[in-house]
Amino acid sequence: MKKVFSTLMILITWVSVIFPQSSLAIEKDCEVLKKYMQEVSIDCNMAIDEGLDLDDVIQKIQKEYDSVKFKNIKDKKNQKGIYPKVFAKSIRKVLSKELTYKNLHMYIKSGDYFDYMFDNQFVFISQVYFSKNGNEYFVEESNVRSIKKGMKYTGDEQSLFKVIHNGKELYRFAVFNHYRQKKAKISIENKIRKVPVKWIPNYVQNEEISFKSTEKTIVISITTCRPKDLDKYRKVVSEIRKILETTDKTVVIDLRNNTGGQLGIVDNILYSLLLTQNQQNSEYFSKILNNISQNYYELNTQTIRDRVLVAGNADKFTRLKMDKNKYVQGYGSSDEIEKVSVAINNPKYNKNLYVLINNQTGSAGEVFALFTKKIYENTILIGENSFGCVKFGDPYVYSLPNSEISIGFSATDISKSVAMISTKNWKGETYGIYPDIWATSEEIIDTMIYLTKDEELKNVLLSGKIQEKSK
Repeated sequence: MKKVFSTLMILITWVSVIFPQSSLAIEKDCEVLKKYMQEVSIDCNMAIDEGLDLDDVIQKIQKEYDSVKFKNIKDKKNQKGIYPKVFAKSIRKVLSKELTYKNLHMYIKSGDYFDYMFDNQFVFISQVYFSKNGNEYFVEESNVRSIKKGMKYTGDEQSLFKVIHNGKELYRFAVFNHYRQKKAKISIENKIRKVPVKWIPNYVQNEEISFKSTEKTIVISITTCRPKDLDKYRKVVSEIRKILETTDKTVVIDLRNNTGGQLGIVDNILYSLLLTQNQQNSEYFSKILNNISQNYYELNTQTIRDRVLVAGNADKFTRLKMDKNKYVQGYGSSDEIEKVSVAINNPKYNKNLYVLINNQTGSAGEVFALFTKKIYENTILIGENSFGCVKFGDPYVYSLPNSEISIGFSATDISKSVAMISTKNWKGETYGIYPDIWATSEEIIDTMIYLTKDEELKNVLLSGKIQEKSK
C-alpha cells in the first residue's frame, strides 16, 4: 500500500512538473473559448462550415502564448499562474489572422486592456485635388512640387473621394490604413510618386441629444442610441417632433461619434422626421423598418437560447426553440419593400436631408444612417467612412474562467438584409459606410455652408472638443 501511495505521489509530482497549474489553466480556457466559438458566434460557425479547423486555431493560440509569455512581460500573473493580458493579446493575434469573417462587434478585454478583434480603417487624406472631365481626372491643386495642375491621374479611381474645396466640387486623393501613415503612393501620368497624407482627429460631442437652429436650418445632434437618461432623451425627441411637424427648414442629423445602442431609438427619430403623425402611417412605417431589416440569420444553439431567456426575451426563446435549424432566417415581404416610396409620398419634409457621419459612427449609429438612406431618397451622407460595425449583431459577452478574459461574440448576421445589400454606401465591415461627400472635422462647416447656403451653420456645427486619441 505504501509502495502504491509513493508511486502515486511521484506521478502527481511528475504531472505537476510537466503540466504546471498555469498550463492546465490555459488549456481549460482554450477549451471554453472553443466551446463559445462553436455555440455563440455566428461568424465563427460560418467559417467552420467553410472549412476552418478550430482545433488548429486553438493550438496556435496556445503556441503563441507559450512563445511570448516570458518575453518583455509587463503583465502580472493571476492566481492561476496566467498572464491574462498576454493571453488576451495572443488570442487576438491568432483570431484576427485565422477567422474568415471580420466582425467589429467581436472584442477582447482583460483589465485595462481592450481591443477589437479586427482593425477598422481610417482615411488618410492628401492635399492633392482633381477635377473630373468625363471619366478622367486632372490635377486641380497640389502641395507636391512634382505634381502640377493639369496633370492626368492614372491611379485607382477608388482612391479619389468627392469633396467640397474652395467652393468647388472636386476629388481628393486619400488612402485607408489603421495605423499611422505619413506618405502614400500616387500614379500621375503613369508615374508613381509619393505624397504626404494625414489623419484628422474627430470632434467629440458632449450631449446625448440636442438641437440647434438657424433661420434656415435645424441641426439635430444624436451622439448615442443608448441614452443614460431615457426620460430626458424622450423629452428632447418630443420637442424635435413638434418642430419638424411645422418647419420648412433644412434638416441636418449629426451622427458623428454615435457608437450605437438600441435600434428602437433609430425608429423613433426616423418616424418623427419622415412621416405625418397618424396611426396608419405609424403602423406602415414600423412595417417598413421591419422589412428592410429582414433576411438576417440567427445562430440557434442551446447556449444562445439560455442567454436569450436570461435576458428576459421569452418570445425569442420560444421562436428559436421551435426552429430546428442551426441558422434561423428572418424573411421580409418583397411587396412591402418595393412600396417604400408609398410611405413618403406625402412627407412633411421634402428637402435634402443631410446626415453627418465619421469613423466613430458605429453599430446602431450606422444602421441609423443606412435606414435613413434607404427610406428617404433625398438623404445625403456627409463626413468620413463610418466605423464598420454592422454586418454582425446581437453581441453577447462571455468570460474565460481562469484568465477572466471577456470576449464579445455575435449571434446574428444581417449582411443580407435589404438595408445592407441595397445601399451602395455600405463598403463592408471595418470600412463602413462611405459618405456621398467627404469632409473631415476641419472641413465639415465649409462643406455644409456650401450645400445649404447657410452661413450661420458655423455657429452651431462646431461643438465639443477635439478627440484626444490620434492615429
